[in-house]
Amino acid sequence: MIRKFFKNLSGYLEVSNFERLGFFALIFIISMVCAYQFYIHSYYNTETTSEDTQKLQEFIAKNESLFEDKKFVQKKKDYTTDKCQVNDLFDPNMDTKEQLIRKGLSTGVVKNIINYRKKGGKFRVKKDLSRLYSLSVTEYQKIRSYINLPDTLIVKSTNRLLNKSPVKMLVSINSWIIKKTLSINTFSKTEKFIQEIYWRTYWKGWLEHRPDVYDDYLKKRNELLKNIPDTSNYHKTIKGETHLPFFNDWVKKLEKDGYLHNHIRMWFASIWIFTLELPWQLGANFFMENLLDGDPASNTLSWRWVAGIQ
Repeated sequence: MIRKFFKNLSGYLEVSNFERLGFFALIFIISMVCAYQFYIHSYYNTETTSEDTQKLQEFIAKNESLFEDKKFVQKKKDYTTDKCQVNDLFDPNMDTKEQLIRKGLSTGVVKNIINYRKKGGKFRVKKDLSRLYSLSVTEYQKIRSYINLPDTLIVKSTNRLLNKSPVKMLVSINSWIIKKTLSINTFSKTEKFIQEIYWRTYWKGWLEHRPDVYDDYLKKRNELLKNIPDTSNYHKTIKGETHLPFFNDWVKKLEKDGYLHNHIRMWFASIWIFTLELPWQLGANFFMENLLDGDPASNTLSWRWVAGIQ
């Protein structure tokens, strides 16, 4: 009986060579893992000794000024590598690059002034220069008395100081209009109207800082109107006599009602410029002559945008 039991037990415990090899491999892997854990614990012992503490204190004492002075506070980036040493009056709108440098302005400031002028910008008062990234507040205060510009803009027609920007006054007016509108209609019904108000405010602000852009438009418009023959394509277009029936309808509706939907205005301008190949200045003028809500800034710059130059 006992002999039979042991015989059956040995049959259960019998393993093949492959199973025996797998068993030894498992034992080897477990041993390697245990040895690695022991090595890591011994090598990277995180316990702080008195010697470590003493070394840390010595390092802090040696570099105490470093810890006190540098508080990791973000400071304004200094874009200039050289400082302004102005010794003469200068006009940021008229002086050439060489003249500005000769009068003591740093190369960084001169570069910003020239780039601003190339984009149609104009400095109207002294404070306008303080907006240059390359000119710090300290440097601006040093050169302020040498800037050949007025401190405050003067309106000659009324001989009074303009203490508030026209655009800022317009924002106040627009806020009142929007509040009044929302008291009558829901936002969903007036959203597009409100968007157009803010677009007009943006265009006015943009043009206020670049008055030369509007002056150039008027000059070119006057030249074109003066030299257009009576039989030109322009006269046929403004009479609604093009080869495009839908465009002719827009012309007649504009002259009759003084209004076109905003989308139609963009399509109108695109066809005027790229299909009929007429100057955008004449199109902008045609709109201003007929639109009841015509606005010089919004109208001129919108036509420039369609033409691809805005």
